[in-house]
Amino acid sequence: MERVQVRLVALCALAWVVSGAAGEWMRRIPESVNGRKVESFWQGGSKARGERSDVRNLVLVQHPVPGKEGKGRPLYVVLHSAGHDALSALECTYTPGNHDIYRAPDDFYALYVDCRAYSDADWWWGADRKAGMGDTACERRVMDTVAWALQTYGCDSNRVYLCGNSMGGSGALGLGLAHGDVFAAVKANVPAIRRADHPFKSLGLPPYAADAAKKLPDPPVTVDYSGQDDGWSDNHERLVAGMRERKYAWMFFWGAYGHANNNAKMAEKNDIIHAFDWLSVRLDEPYPVFTGASCDTPCPWPADRGNKGAGQINGFFRWEGAKESADGVSIALRLVAPEELKSRFFTSPESARADVTLRRLRAFKVKPGDRVRWSFGDAAGEVVADADGLVTVPGLEVARAPRRLVLGR
Repeated sequence: MERVQVRLVALCALAWVVSGAAGEWMRRIPESVNGRKVESFWQGGSKARGERSDVRNLVLVQHPVPGKEGKGRPLYVVLHSAGHDALSALECTYTPGNHDIYRAPDDFYALYVDCRAYSDADWWWGADRKAGMGDTACERRVMDTVAWALQTYGCDSNRVYLCGNSMGGSGALGLGLAHGDVFAAVKANVPAIRRADHPFKSLGLPPYAADAAKKLPDPPVTVDYSGQDDGWSDNHERLVAGMRERKYAWMFFWGAYGHANNNAKMAEKNDIIHAFDWLSVRLDEPYPVFTGASCDTPCPWPADRGNKGAGQINGFFRWEGAKESADGVSIALRLVAPEELKSRFFTSPESARADVTLRRLRAFKVKPGDRVRWSFGDAAGEVVADADGLVTVPGLEVARAPRRLVLGR
């Protein structure tokens, strides 16, 4: 991946002074949080990104716990909510239950970026976005900063993960899904997509048309969890339809927990939200997309928002052991076992049918119109790659016992 150097200037002091209507106030930037070293930087505005040169953004880097630092660690990128900034998002990690998604695993580097300096027009949800991917200075700044962090700390470029809460969740969808060449996976906590069409415009999802001049890479595997009783979650029915139509890999969970950010509280309404290990997904490995699964819960948006029950789309599927060469690709597919799920609300079915598409193929090149042979257990057949070069095997019956899906010439 091309490395883009970001103009970051180290803070000379551990104080951030802000002028406001009530006078000056000071917030102390910590040198460590939960025993983990924290580095603070100012990021200057860049004319190349369409920014004013007199505006600075705070960037925080939290190191892994002592003894787990070093080259080749994963990178956890955090987009704060509208009520937070980079520093307050980091401060939330002092206490379990306070915006739990902001806390990176102990052996990860964590990158906290900020969008408050340019006011609402530059916030994560793309309020000034007019025509798709890469059109905001905010988005360009985030991607530049991620590239800088990878280079500076020697992080594993195949294990970069993006997450966000509320406005940051909307940004994680709109920004992250368009950069599947950088982010291995994305997780969005109660994304506030009511406010803007950021994900829809960014990806060219209906009613917007995809930008033919900007071919998007295969998107990250995405986890979205929202409350059907949360007004900020409006338009999720459009996202459900768009992700299915595009054959994008995502898991969607919901429950009547409102605009929550506490994992334990959400588990009282839906206890499988975090059952899938999204941080195990790698950028350099193929992954499956499941669409039209027989085990999906009917989506409560928009007509059934009063339904207080828990639901999921694609929440029971798992995969492992991807193997790829120029001649073909194979991957083991299965349903999660009940003892793994440990749920009070859900029982994983013994089998379920879904159309399966493989993405992030690198060695096994497929062109539109190519005929591809497939096998899955005792079943076998032949399919034709679609106009985007995607190979979809329809109606596979996936069971709890893993079986390998094999594609070849």
